[in-house]
Amino acid sequence: MPIKPIADFYSQWQEVRKTIEHKHDGQKIVVVGGGAGSVETILAMAHSLESDPATRGKCRFTLVYKNSELLPGYSSGLIAKVKTACLRYGIQLKADFNVVRVEHNSLYGSENATEDFDFLFWCTHASAASWTADSGLACDEDGFVTVNTCLQSVSSPDVFAAGDIAHMEANPRPKAGVYAVRQGPYLYDNLRARILGEPLKNYVPQRQFLSLLALGDKNAVGLRAPFPAFCGAWVWRWKNNIDQKFMSGFSKLPPKAPNKSN
Repeated sequence: MPIKPIADFYSQWQEVRKTIEHKHDGQKIVVVGGGAGSVETILAMAHSLESDPATRGKCRFTLVYKNSELLPGYSSGLIAKVKTACLRYGIQLKADFNVVRVEHNSLYGSENATEDFDFLFWCTHASAASWTADSGLACDEDGFVTVNTCLQSVSSPDVFAAGDIAHMEANPRPKAGVYAVRQGPYLYDNLRARILGEPLKNYVPQRQFLSLLALGDKNAVGLRAPFPAFCGAWVWRWKNNIDQKFMSGFSKLPPKAPNKSN
């Protein structure tokens, strides 16, 4: 079961919970992926099931990832705090597990590695949409739309792209929401400028950004260079406030302009 799109994942997770309630103990949940999304997902799953008497103690959890270390690119201090949280929930971590195929209820990795599961969730890095390669737009080798510093397609100047679908040719960055959010105003301004024939604005991605990861319960760990990692309930409240404010923007829309009579 893929984690994204999240709307589909939520309904699937509810079905998994119901199934586990009626199963015997020893069910195994495996999550594939070693990034922030997979870490938050498996910790949330473990906390959710362990908090419910109907599912408590019925599942074992394993996080498999192809790199030698969890959360590549993060500080050792933050990684240590995440590993402590995983240990608290009994989550087994399996590094250097490069999945090559899935058959029935087993994962197969390179060098004859195997991992059995009852429920498998996929939370690896972003993948390009299938239609981009057939669109005629210039794309990178992974199928993401290649854009210049104005978020403008390098092959079709009337097309703009931002967020995970875009590959910034001049300033490549990992697929992360912190960049997509900052790109939004530039995308709006440049679409408008293109229509009006005005100069476009260059988007320059930030060098540093705040990282906040939920740890299952109402605790979180954070990092903002050059400071060391920080952790606690107060970090979770901070993260929750940011997330709630962001999500409210999708429901609290500005009022529609009144219709003008002819």
